[in-house]
Amino acid sequence: MNRIDGRTEGGGPGRRTRRAAALLVCCACSAETEFTVLATLDVGLNPHQIAFTDDGRTAYVAAAGSDQVVEIDATALTVTKHFPVPDSPLGVAVLPREGGLAVARFGADEIVRISFSGAEPSEGLETGGAPSLLVGPISGNRYLVSVEQVDRMWVLNLDDFSLERSYPTGDRPFPPAATSDGGTAFVPNYDDGTVTVIDLVGQGAEAGAGGVGQILGTVAVGEHPSGGVVLPGDSVYAVAIRAENKVLFINIAALRVVDSLTDGIGESPFSVVVTPDGRLAFVNNTASHDISVIALPEREVVARIPIGEQPIVMAVHPSGGTLWVSSEGSHELAVIEIPERWRT
Repeated sequence: MNRIDGRTEGGGPGRRTRRAAALLVCCACSAETEFTVLATLDVGLNPHQIAFTDDGRTAYVAAAGSDQVVEIDATALTVTKHFPVPDSPLGVAVLPREGGLAVARFGADEIVRISFSGAEPSEGLETGGAPSLLVGPISGNRYLVSVEQVDRMWVLNLDDFSLERSYPTGDRPFPPAATSDGGTAFVPNYDDGTVTVIDLVGQGAEAGAGGVGQILGTVAVGEHPSGGVVLPGDSVYAVAIRAENKVLFINIAALRVVDSLTDGIGESPFSVVVTPDGRLAFVNNTASHDISVIALPEREVVARIPIGEQPIVMAVHPSGGTLWVSSEGSHELAVIEIPERWRT
């Protein structure tokens, strides 16, 4: 993920309501599509990961530059609490059962547990240098987290709050993705232009620490792969290639690139997320400050949504009705309504 080089004064503009007409920039965009920005919230400096409770009523946002995690009422779209977490919190996940949050502290090389009571973070799990987003859940309450400075990916079990095992990756791994059964993981390696493919459940000579799983292969994809997602059906992994302004599609069975998309992708695309019904994918373009909307399975961009500066992390609400976007450069969180015609 982007490192926090410094903290600027100020923050987001506060909550406001507006309508953002999609920008049509390619031949595939045959008709104007309008997405509604329901709210823009001030959540602190340099917001990153967004996590939801299972019922979708509450969201949590890690504000790395303000050393805090913010709680949001996802129905009223208002900030309700602030939890102090020092040393650049980037990733956040909701703990099961007893409640609380797991938070990846990018600047402290660990994942900590915090309670909803507001007590100081405790029970740090040492990951090595610069853990980023907590990706999951996969296979129960397990999450995946890439650690940029030590070139590894950890499996985090939130049931007992433990690091189960780790796997080697390429140079500077960014947030991974996994198949729906939690069996295979894909890790984009930002500095060496590859994706590491990991079997999380099998046995092999190149097993991860703890003796489970193996490295299935490495796929060359281009300059600065930064984030991807396994598409519904578990047959294709889509990954944003940041320095080449495109999205690549990798066939999972063959472990090879089978398609690419450049038309309608903006400048410096960073990651890909998909709606629960699999009809739409979203790509956050960090240099053109907008979101490309891809219709699946046609794989064509149908809209561009203007957004705040340097949109860095996205999440689709569990209902499939809204897209949440953290803009690191303008220090704001936007909640965008997904039009009814794009929902099942």
